[in-house]
Amino acid sequence: LKGKRDSVEAYRLLALGADDPELLRRFDAPFVGRTTELDALGRSLDEAVRKGRPGLLRVTGEAGIGKTRLVREWLTRRSAAGAFTYGAGRCRTYGDHGTLAPLADAVRS
Repeated sequence: LKGKRDSVEAYRLLALGADDPELLRRFDAPFVGRTTELDALGRSLDEAVRKGRPGLLRVTGEAGIGKTRLVREWLTRRSAAGAFTYGAGRCRTYGDHGTLAPLADAVRS
């Protein structure tokens, strides 16, 4: 390992524990507020559709402020309204996943 002089024992990840942060998130609680942010996401999509070309939208902010929840809520609302269909994938820091694994996950879903 970079920066280590001595050997370091490696372990293979076999499963995620119940205390994994991704599993601890609660998305069933009511979503309140964030109307300004939801509207900004909607305007960005509408602009990309109007121009007829792809666009890039980055959602940034401090850790823990609800970026994932905001995007998840927006996607759920827009797809429920029939606005579009989407797929989601995520990068993992463990395992034997290739660089295109997030894209494959998104297409598969």
